[in-house]
Amino acid sequence: MTTKILKRKKNEGQVVILVALFAVFVSSSLIMIISSPVVSQLKTNRILFEAKKSYYLSESGNEDIVYRIRNGANIVGQKNIILNDGSAGTVVTDLGSGIKEVVTTANVNNKIRKIKSRIQVTSGVSFNYGLFTGQGGIEMENNTRINGSIYSNGSIEGASNVMIAGDVYVAPRPATTTNIKWITQNDDFVFGRYIGGQQRVDAMQSFATSTNDLRLSKVSLYLKKIGNPTNLNIKIAKDKSGNPDKNNILATGEILSSLISGSYAYVDVGFNSNPVLVANQKYWIVADMARDDDNYYIWGIDNFGEYSLGSPKYSDDWTKSSIIDVSGDLDFKVWTTDEEGLGTLDTVIVGDDVGGVFNAYAHNIIDSQISGDAFTYSLSGGVVDGNIIANSISNCTINGDADYNINTNCTVGGSSHSPTTPPVDPPYLPNPISEANIEAWKNEAISFGTITAGDLTAGDGDTIGPGVIGGDLIIESNTDVSLGGTLYVHGNIIVNGDAGIGLGAGYGANGSGVILSDGWIDLYNNVDLNNPRSGSGHLMLVSLAQCDKYYGFATCNSDISSISVSNNVRADILVAPYGAIEMSNNVSITALVGDQLNLKNNIILNYEQGLTNMNFSSGPSGSWGIESWREIE
Repeated sequence: MTTKILKRKKNEGQVVILVALFAVFVSSSLIMIISSPVVSQLKTNRILFEAKKSYYLSESGNEDIVYRIRNGANIVGQKNIILNDGSAGTVVTDLGSGIKEVVTTANVNNKIRKIKSRIQVTSGVSFNYGLFTGQGGIEMENNTRINGSIYSNGSIEGASNVMIAGDVYVAPRPATTTNIKWITQNDDFVFGRYIGGQQRVDAMQSFATSTNDLRLSKVSLYLKKIGNPTNLNIKIAKDKSGNPDKNNILATGEILSSLISGSYAYVDVGFNSNPVLVANQKYWIVADMARDDDNYYIWGIDNFGEYSLGSPKYSDDWTKSSIIDVSGDLDFKVWTTDEEGLGTLDTVIVGDDVGGVFNAYAHNIIDSQISGDAFTYSLSGGVVDGNIIANSISNCTINGDADYNINTNCTVGGSSHSPTTPPVDPPYLPNPISEANIEAWKNEAISFGTITAGDLTAGDGDTIGPGVIGGDLIIESNTDVSLGGTLYVHGNIIVNGDAGIGLGAGYGANGSGVILSDGWIDLYNNVDLNNPRSGSGHLMLVSLAQCDKYYGFATCNSDISSISVSNNVRADILVAPYGAIEMSNNVSITALVGDQLNLKNNIILNYEQGLTNMNFSSGPSGSWGIESWREIE
């Protein structure tokens, strides 16, 4: 009896175990069935995120090499970069006929993305950044967003939920006036060639200031050119026994040949650093170039030599050869900045909502969220998801590594290193549209004569230009016109709802056209400018109105700006070198250049990053332009 009971209990125990195992099997199967799509989706999201990182890394590497080629910088040692758990390598191939092919391959966890650009020596102007602002900087109201990278020579002031989906560079703001200058011109000084037995290859002018603690921001030189010389290298050097000291160069910069024309104009140059000038100490502006007897520059000079704080000289090679005195003074302006002008990025999200990683460069970064790395002298508040190099950090969160000298209440997720050398501020970047470019376009329009002395109201299907309009240009609603050639408007430009301006047939697939206005420009309600584009040609509208907080409010529209754009406008290139551009309610552009940019509540500003070459019908030439840009893998 006892044996039977034990056998029954043993069998019952086996049944319980079998039932338990079956239940576990069923539960596991159900969990696998339910979780499999979730796991698959998570895996897919991770792959997409890594592919996105690889794309941005490829784009960054390609743009870096293209920028260096276009500005004559060294690319040795710059073709391979490692960033954000990935690497990118760039191969540059010379295809001949002034064309280079740049292919960048990025790899993040075996997710490969490739971008290929072709660049060539072209005529016309060159945009290194699709969105560029001058000393007025950028003001962004609540819930505004810019899609694309930015370079600003003035501070960027944000607000609640303000976002920039691209790299951000904020340079120190130059002063609006200068007393470090000599602007009397009564003769020409030729350099870059041998002339009259003189070996005038390099030219130089000394200067001094009576004020301490000023940072050099930019220099303007009164230049014109003969032929198509190479870009002009500019150096700021200390003085040694009455000559520039080749072993004590404080800053270097470059003036693109494309910014200089055959007529005199002041041309700006920015530098790789902003050295502090010491009062009553002599400094030298050195224009350094290679000899070319057919292609050279002319610098405006005052033969009377009344500038008491400096003097000009020339040399065959200022670093090796004799330096020869010149009678007179070369024309120049030196622009400085002080502590109040140092660039600030304030209350901005540098990133996007799909995992983009973007960097920020500014002297001061305040209460901002940076998705990538931060390079700053002072960080106050906010979050940096990547790494940071700074002099001081306070009341912040750093998720990556941190190099600093002072840390006040900041949490660092990675490694900390102290002391460190703070990064230099982004340099002043000259406006991509120079005074020489503007004067060349004006003169071309003037050469075709006056279209009308007063206002012109265009009719549907009209072709306007080339030539001069003495009053306003008005394009009324539901009117489409074509640009026939360079147009110079003495008055204002008003383009109303559902109207459009396109390039005429004469421009072909690659030609670009320009309309200049001495007054303001208003674009309202579903306006199309060269939209949709065909080929690589562009249409640029330029307002020369002075209307912002630094140039004054002499010629403003009702929005107190030089250019106003609102309500579903699709524009090509908009330029206001001396004024503010105000935008609201869904605007798409190819490129934007203004002394100041104001974005109203809830606007999303989109611009193209792969800007194609612009061959204008006239104007200076000789820069590298992007012929094509696309992803190939």
